[in-house]
Amino acid sequence: MHISPQLAQRLEKIKGLPSPPRVAMRIIDVANDPNTSLSQVADVITSDPVIAAKVMRMANSALYARPGGCNTLRQALVLLGLDATLIVALSFSLALGLRRDRQAAGVDLEWYWRRSLLAATAAKAVGRALGRSDTEALFLAGLLQDIGMLAFEKLEPTLYDDAGELQRQHRALAEFEQEKMETTHAEVGAWLMQRWKLPDTLVTGIAMSHDPDSPGDDGFARCIALSGPLADVWLSSDWSYSFRELVEIAVRSLRLNHVQIGMVLDELRDQIPETEALFEKDLIDPAEGFKAMDEARELLMDRGVEGFLNEPSASTQSLLPAAPVTLLRMQHRVELEDVLNKEFAAVLENDGCAGVIVAAIDGLNDVRVSQGSATADRLLREAALVMLDNTGARVVGQLTYNQIVVWLEDANELSTSLAARRTLKAFRQAIHDLTGSVDSEINIMLGIAAVDPSNPRSTASELVSAAQQSLGDTMFGTATTTAGRAAAASD
Repeated sequence: MHISPQLAQRLEKIKGLPSPPRVAMRIIDVANDPNTSLSQVADVITSDPVIAAKVMRMANSALYARPGGCNTLRQALVLLGLDATLIVALSFSLALGLRRDRQAAGVDLEWYWRRSLLAATAAKAVGRALGRSDTEALFLAGLLQDIGMLAFEKLEPTLYDDAGELQRQHRALAEFEQEKMETTHAEVGAWLMQRWKLPDTLVTGIAMSHDPDSPGDDGFARCIALSGPLADVWLSSDWSYSFRELVEIAVRSLRLNHVQIGMVLDELRDQIPETEALFEKDLIDPAEGFKAMDEARELLMDRGVEGFLNEPSASTQSLLPAAPVTLLRMQHRVELEDVLNKEFAAVLENDGCAGVIVAAIDGLNDVRVSQGSATADRLLREAALVMLDNTGARVVGQLTYNQIVVWLEDANELSTSLAARRTLKAFRQAIHDLTGSVDSEINIMLGIAAVDPSNPRSTASELVSAAQQSLGDTMFGTATTTAGRAAAASD
């Protein structure tokens, strides 16, 4: 975890920091006792009639149901097993207890809990598709993976007011938090889980919940990292685009094939209604959500993973010019780094040269807050298209939630500079079209860097960082619009 001692001290002093209800604390204590007996577990669970009823309902759900059903808590405990029973009870206790806190100002609690419950269900579904035996623990970790947001809310009540629609794009949200707080809600959530004395497996899973490409072979953590994108598919306004990203992550991170992904979708179709009933919360539109799920499954089964991923998606097609282009969004940061590293290695091997241009769109977060994510995403896509059209670049990627990078092959510092000037001029001419009716101040700044005999660089990362550091250089100026009125800064 990367949480500073100073931040930990601040968090520990907060009044109202998310904490387990009393019954949840008892469950944690019992779970941590290696000598726990069946009767001790039963005593803890029966102390809260609501939790006991939920455990009974879970034991009688389609997932566990046996002929004749479970009529007593003891039967339910035998069916579920001690560990699973404790985790199920803890999940219900924490979810019900934390949902009673409706004091959050900036966090969209409705969205938060829908995503948390969908992610929990998804984590369990992925675990079952992989034949794992710890599916209840996956459910709990999936449920709590974003709890750091509730802690941040108590620490900085206005933090998520500034984030706005970024709450619905967790990779971008993590970058926003890193910039503002020097850590993310995943790291804070992991710190909180340690404080609650939850198992290290859950702590690590939550800490790595935004890192599907984490080093090592931690299958548990990777299941959790896939659960968020799975939830986002059914919460997204463009499920087909989100599903494509999900499949890429599933194949890359967990090496799932189309049959296993199909199993996950089947499991979700069965279990989402159960989760909705158990937690008394509507999660997806019953008609549109399941229709999208069925369409996604049919598409994947028909074409297989390779055929599905090799077909250009409608969501990105408008960005692709006639020449071959690699388009990598922020959710594919690992692929972007891989592509840039390969391009850089080729330059060094051939004693060649190359340049990068980074465009930063200041004010994009204000657009997300005031106009919504769709408008902000349109601005990014159109800005990327302008860069491609004016640079002849073959690779374009999204570095951060408001930065785009293009790679220029066989370009020294002078030619990269000229391409940047053309791009900025095009931005100025097109800025009315780019911003449309957006009533916010938008500044587009460019930064460049090159690797050539007079500008040696050690790595692709160093090259990109140099371009980021030169953003807003007066040799280029900026392109600005305020409330739809375009103005060009002087060179």
